[in-house]
Amino acid sequence: MRFTLSLVLATLSGSCLAANCFRDNGQDILSSDIEIAIDDVDSGNIKNVVFPIEVKASSFFRITRGGAVLSISNHFLFDNTHVSQTDIVSAARNIRDECGRFGGKQKIHGDSGLAIDVAIFRSS
Repeated sequence: MRFTLSLVLATLSGSCLAANCFRDNGQDILSSDIEIAIDDVDSGNIKNVVFPIEVKASSFFRITRGGAVLSISNHFLFDNTHVSQTDIVSAARNIRDECGRFGGKQKIHGDSGLAIDVAIFRSS
């Protein structure tokens, strides 16, 4: 019973959702570039950005550090939302931990409840 309850609570909080890894893309991302991107979001070291970030309908926000891109995407056609710094950093760290140098994506939820994609991939 304890295991089931802890699994349900972790799932409801959104902290244990699995990342979808981009293992078949054949491109490696330097782990140091991923770390720099995550650290810059965590420390608020991004020019002209105020948290929570507003992600407008059908738009994205990208942070590029070296060969790593950290992207926040809203695929909804008509709805805007705001995402917190903590949620972005948690998702990015989860992608880093689960997917490593391949990158990947994970869903988080904005303040309006919309599902937003956080992704890490190699810059072109």
